[in-house]
Amino acid sequence: ELSFNMALGKETLMILPENEPPILASVNIGVEVDNIFDPGVTAYKDSVLGIASIDATDDSTPVGNLIKIYQWLKNGVEIPGATGATLAGENFNKDDTISLELKVEDVGGLQSNSVVSNDLLIEDSPPSAPEITIAARGTPPGTPLTGEHDLFCQIITESIDPDEGDVVTYNY
Repeated sequence: ELSFNMALGKETLMILPENEPPILASVNIGVEVDNIFDPGVTAYKDSVLGIASIDATDDSTPVGNLIKIYQWLKNGVEIPGATGATLAGENFNKDDTISLELKVEDVGGLQSNSVVSNDLLIEDSPPSAPEITIAARGTPPGTPLTGEHDLFCQIITESIDPDEGDVVTYNY
């Protein structure tokens, strides 16, 4: 069914079709890798999340020009202030489930219905590698090491685990 609005010009009668709201069928989110968002990549505490794909149509606005209205969710609940195109790790922790509620708006100001994306589970983040040095007691730096030396391992920079509460241990 088509409906029309009539607009009168000075000497011309124009009949324009009425604008319909855009249709948003689906949205998928993923983890940023090399400036694209991949839904197949494991998400960690230090990940940046964003839209990997969107399936939308509109009768008057090219899909790339639709205005996107974002609301990020953590464990199904809105994250206050998280209304941008991406979501960084300070907004989530290990074992959280993150999704995106999205609407699109056309140039006529009409909005689609909300669609919620796929869920991403935030996994346990691996710790950073420590910086260590192995030296022999009582020998000058740079001395070639042999089995006859009393060797020790010294941690220069400790591992950092971005997940709160995880214990990092060292074996050497």
